[in-house]
Amino acid sequence: VSTALRSWLFSSASERVVARLRRDLFSHLIHQEIAFFDVTRTGELLSRLSEDTQIIKNAATTNLSEALRNLATASIGVAFMFSSSWKLTLLSLAIVPVISVAIRRLGRYLKELSHKTQAAAAVASSIAEESFGAIRTVRSFAQEGFAISNYTEKVDETLQLGLKQAKLVGLFFGGVNAAFTFSVMAVVFYGAYLTITGFMTVGSLTSFILYSLT
Repeated sequence: VSTALRSWLFSSASERVVARLRRDLFSHLIHQEIAFFDVTRTGELLSRLSEDTQIIKNAATTNLSEALRNLATASIGVAFMFSSSWKLTLLSLAIVPVISVAIRRLGRYLKELSHKTQAAAAVASSIAEESFGAIRTVRSFAQEGFAISNYTEKVDETLQLGLKQAKLVGLFFGGVNAAFTFSVMAVVFYGAYLTITGFMTVGSLTSFILYSLT
């Protein structure tokens, strides 16, 4: 019941958010000076109204829902870990500051790449709209190849930026996984030492490891 309620509430909120964003953005754009529309392509504006607002919707709702759920799960897990061994808990959390710094730096760079990707996609959309809208002119002057070349150039630019983002995300998660593996190994070895020296029982160590993995 709680899962269904959470899904319904966040889905409803996401639809309201994207509708409000589109209304506000359209109102803002429609009040721009005429000169703004002279230098800005219609397709780019349409892309901003549709694709960009959808991206913001996902970030503000779906991603937020997952983040809150993961935060709640992690908080409960850390509480159980502290109840088993505060020493091992502090050792496990030692990698958190390092990962936090890495996430902040990666986030800034990915944000910049995302803006470039959205801009290239918007231009590609604008080129397609202009070509289809003036298809009679394009055909009359045999400019199909020119239109295809322009569109392909922007699509390829979007692809390269997307591949760069994918590479960075892959390297990041690989690094996080490696750090997590080393952290678990350190916990196991230190936990074994505490068990041998009598500061911790085997049952407590087993419980701690299970809590840390969940």
